[in-house]
Amino acid sequence: MKRLFPYFLCVLAAVACGAYAADHSIDTLKLTGADLPAGYEIGSRINTISIQPVTFYNTPDQLGTLPKPSKKSFQELRLNGDTRGTLLMLQYGSAADAERVGLFLTGFLWGGTGGPTATHPEELYAAGNLIFIFCFGFQSEESRLVRGFLVEKKGLALESGDDPFKKVMRRARRYNSRTDVQKGIRYLKKEYGTIRDRSAGQLLLAEFYYMARDWAGAGRHYLLALELHGGKDPLPDPGSLWACHRGLGVSLAMTGRVKESIAPLAASLDLGRKNRQNTQVASSAYDLSCSHAVLKEFDRAYPLLAEAIRLDVKYKVMARGDDCFRDALAEKRFSDLLK
Repeated sequence: MKRLFPYFLCVLAAVACGAYAADHSIDTLKLTGADLPAGYEIGSRINTISIQPVTFYNTPDQLGTLPKPSKKSFQELRLNGDTRGTLLMLQYGSAADAERVGLFLTGFLWGGTGGPTATHPEELYAAGNLIFIFCFGFQSEESRLVRGFLVEKKGLALESGDDPFKKVMRRARRYNSRTDVQKGIRYLKKEYGTIRDRSAGQLLLAEFYYMARDWAGAGRHYLLALELHGGKDPLPDPGSLWACHRGLGVSLAMTGRVKESIAPLAASLDLGRKNRQNTQVASSAYDLSCSHAVLKEFDRAYPLLAEAIRLDVKYKVMARGDDCFRDALAEKRFSDLLK
């Protein structure tokens, strides 16, 4: 069955689907004397063990090759008059910019080790549009103090730059072009033990199979992602959940299981409306209309197709050449809609 459908890769293009934590401002995330144990105070200098963190802080755009932070700040911690290191904070215009910077910093701070060492003990964390570089001893008292403040008092979900799952996901996202899709699949299959029990990892692998038009593989991993979402590892955001349901529906339809595609596509349409994302609504409405049209359920297909076209006229052009609507076009209402 020939079928046309719009392509959205929500994990690899996370910004489009809001797959990042909420944006924050470093202005509200600074420690005060009241947050410090006895003997500690806030200093006024940048003190680091290795030179890389301060070099990056002073020239964070790396001569124009990286996004420039909208704000930056630092806080030195001193104990009984002696420096204990510095917290570097950088705020970016978007979480996508922060993620790009984080990818660079994993190599810039640690080289090929991919994580802290005795000579490069810095810890790297991200939260939405923010980057934090802990320039203390690795997992030292000061590191635990600052991390506890940001997580427990400020409610940030800090993501570690050297977390094995995050490292696999970051590397996999680099294979985000259609020419590299097979490399992405091979890499995630090699690292399958790391992503096996993670809903976001299963979704990412499903999206790569989707790009490769391997509908059986895509459907299998979309389903695994949804099972994990309903169990111990919820998907990270509403956009990812929408992508999972829609991807599963399209994959089922493309393997001839059109009737089974109705439920996940309808779920994706409901999620798109709940998310108030017209691009999601239009895409899901079109796909669901396709499935109903193939099943000759034209009364259900027509309003969905009309809704998709109302939200984005490109679906009118798509439907004209889509085999899904071949039989439906025998009805005047469909032919008039596509004029």
